[in-house]
Amino acid sequence: MDIRRQVIFLLLLGSVLQFMFRQTLFALLPLPMHAPFLSYLAVIGTFGLFLYLTSFLIYAFLSFRSERLLLPVGVILLFSTVVPVFWDGYNTTIVWFWLVIFSVILSSALIVSSLRILRNVYLLSLLPIFALSLYSYYPYVLLTLHVGGLSFPTALLFLLASVSFFTVVLSQKKIGKRGLISDVLGFAVVLSFLPFILELIRNRFLQMIMDMVIPSTLGIVFVSPSDLLITLVSLSLSVAGIVMALGKGLQELATGYLVIMTTSFLGYTGFHLMVYLFSPALGAFLLSQGFKTPITVQQANRADSR
Repeated sequence: MDIRRQVIFLLLLGSVLQFMFRQTLFALLPLPMHAPFLSYLAVIGTFGLFLYLTSFLIYAFLSFRSERLLLPVGVILLFSTVVPVFWDGYNTTIVWFWLVIFSVILSSALIVSSLRILRNVYLLSLLPIFALSLYSYYPYVLLTLHVGGLSFPTALLFLLASVSFFTVVLSQKKIGKRGLISDVLGFAVVLSFLPFILELIRNRFLQMIMDMVIPSTLGIVFVSPSDLLITLVSLSLSVAGIVMALGKGLQELATGYLVIMTTSFLGYTGFHLMVYLFSPALGAFLLSQGFKTPITVQQANRADSR
């Protein structure tokens, strides 16, 4: 088995753990509730972040032969992880500032390069996802430079990306029982969100809680009352698409979109960690690799036999 496939699995696992038990958990901590077990879950989230960071570095150094921009990404990420241990106040220096600006340019170049890898037949359908990953650096640059600018409704951008991903994964050729089961599970995930969405429409108190939790978790900025419902619909399609992609053996697609979905909107709050800054670009590269080497009939038949 290709070692990169194993690293992608660890990257997926780390992304799930750090999102569920770090990003989401930190959004729940300010709420007035008694939950002493949250401190234990925070340890899982920290482990997930460490696993995600380590897998990111390994994957970048393993894959730089197919995409040379991954080598400087890995070097900068390793540098920014190690140096703060020995350099107190590193994130307030001019070195850090220019390194961040260069990292944004490097990440944007990696996303554009990933677009060139894709086959033309998939380019238009996946364009909203790549637009989301590229747009994530726009508010971050404005925040870093302390300037204002126009913004695009993030909830609508998330909806376009989620519909795009769900449609593309659903349109992948269904090969054997595995493809059919994956599609059924995907639609089951979408339906599982429906009771919560209906309850949210009726319950104003629940709306107020979700208005605080979801933006804090994903980084999405709500600008209208309908943005909450749009975001929940987008989440249902996104989770369903990820489940379907994993079921069909499209590991790169699932991991790439998950990384984009969970980190792209963090640019509004400053990304906070260098690994988050590079994540949308990594997700775009993984998406392009997923379509560069799609699952074959023989691979699917072997998976079904197992």
